[in-house]
Amino acid sequence: MKDTLRVLHIVQSMNSGGIETVLMNFYRNINRDNIQFDFLLTSPEKCDYEDEIVKLGGNVFRMSPISISAPFQYLADVDRFFKEHTDYKIVHAHMSAVSALPLYIAKKNNIPVRISHSHNNGSIGIKRLLKWILKFPLKSVSNNYFACSVEAANFLYGKWFFGNRNCYLLKNAIDAQSYVYNPAIRSQIRKQYNIDSKIVIGHVGRFNRVKNHGFILDVFKSIHEINPDSVLMLVGDGDLRVKIQEKISALGFADSVILTGLVQNVPDYLQAMDIYLFPSLIEGLGMSLIEAQSAGLHCFASDTIPKESAVTDLVKFISLSENPGVWADKILKLDNKYERTDTLLQVQSAGYDVKTSSKWLEDFYITKNNEC
Repeated sequence: MKDTLRVLHIVQSMNSGGIETVLMNFYRNINRDNIQFDFLLTSPEKCDYEDEIVKLGGNVFRMSPISISAPFQYLADVDRFFKEHTDYKIVHAHMSAVSALPLYIAKKNNIPVRISHSHNNGSIGIKRLLKWILKFPLKSVSNNYFACSVEAANFLYGKWFFGNRNCYLLKNAIDAQSYVYNPAIRSQIRKQYNIDSKIVIGHVGRFNRVKNHGFILDVFKSIHEINPDSVLMLVGDGDLRVKIQEKISALGFADSVILTGLVQNVPDYLQAMDIYLFPSLIEGLGMSLIEAQSAGLHCFASDTIPKESAVTDLVKFISLSENPGVWADKILKLDNKYERTDTLLQVQSAGYDVKTSSKWLEDFYITKNNEC
């Protein structure tokens, strides 16, 4: 009987954010008799997907958090980990340029297959300079390079990526079938929240700076002033939730904004929406936008998001330099009673079906392992 190949994924946490959800989509659909995923995290708290990971056969390990002022504890912890766990042949890191740190230790410990994976097309905040510096050693400590989009590849690797035989575009695939429009589920969710007759503006995403929830509220304010029969549904949770709740209260929108928190059935909530709003500051691809299109929703997204994410004609890109009123005007020009269409074939033909992508990833891991 052959041994199952275990692949170590290095990521900050396994909460229900974009990168983590992509990993779980692959993990759920890969042949786990052949491949198992383990996770090396820096988040000290128990994560949203942790119980499922263990149920699927994976292991979760924790290291010290990465500190800009004192990175050496993290490096020492990773070094100790690899000396204690000598069976890994494949390490797959998902922390943008910061992946250079654990991959350096992996190379030092002679792990033969070291994958860096770019999931974003930019960075923000005080860590931006550090990430720019780490891009350069990242290329030397990795020997396989993944990106979820052309823009994400350009950001982390530059044009060098497209001339290198060890570079691969791996799209953020979803279970597209589960998002196909279902009027019965739409009715169920809308009745649950007593919004049967409302125009529902929606968003799915972690409450952090990148997702730009404050701007979403500003756009909704402009919409609601013209159409008071509208509500905003925000699906997700995160560090900035309290701040957003304070802004909701200040705007007097307690009865017009629905905060669902974390939900396991995101496709169902997309059915209940009429318009999808996605004004992120940066995105490697915008998997949430793929999901919304799969549900047949008209989408309004910032022009900072890779155009590859528009796999249907349902997406309209708008500049973040435009004020919220301009966004609201464009949304209100749309007939919100439009008939939802089945976009399954479009999403699948664009390469975003998780079953096809999971098989490719499985074959990649097995091939690389056999070459060791």
